[in-house]
Amino acid sequence: ALVYKKKSIFVVPFVTLVCEKEKDIKARIRGMKTVDASQRKIVVKACHGDINVLAVMSADIIIITIEKANKLINTLMARKLSSKIGCIAIDEIHTLADPDKGYNLEILVSKVKFLEMQAKRFSNSRLSPIKVQLVGMSATVGNVNQISNWFGAGEPYVTQFRPVPLTEYVVHGGIIYDMNRRRLASLSNEHVKHVY
Repeated sequence: ALVYKKKSIFVVPFVTLVCEKEKDIKARIRGMKTVDASQRKIVVKACHGDINVLAVMSADIIIITIEKANKLINTLMARKLSSKIGCIAIDEIHTLADPDKGYNLEILVSKVKFLEMQAKRFSNSRLSPIKVQLVGMSATVGNVNQISNWFGAGEPYVTQFRPVPLTEYVVHGGIIYDMNRRRLASLSNEHVKHVY
């Protein structure tokens, strides 16, 4: 997106993840500059809570909650500025199945798909048509092909690589077992109350 002087939007489900990703991305791109003639530093901003969505439009990379991303897209559509978006990366795409946040995420993707459809059908639409790269990421989503088709993508990229190993355990009757049914530990009654 930066090559085309467009915004990259990184969508996450929770404010804590917005803050974490903002710090992480800023650290990763420290010292990097845009590829255009200005050669200015790449600007990263977070948007959540009471922050006005237009206040982050000066950024190249916007890290934002699902709810704020919807508000941002609505605002850009109303102001005919949606063509400024080049990429929307959605972390934790499995949030689509969440009863509280899933519908908002589905609405967000549907709006972007609608704007892309407008771009193909009407070159002089009253809406600001866009062509956006949609990226969905998850370590746990089961229906990768279905989401890929919905995004209008080609073959999905799937890897088993994990930067942090995933270890699964089962707790039953206050006892912790590994996946080979070996007993590992017992929880005290106080812990069991909090776990269940």
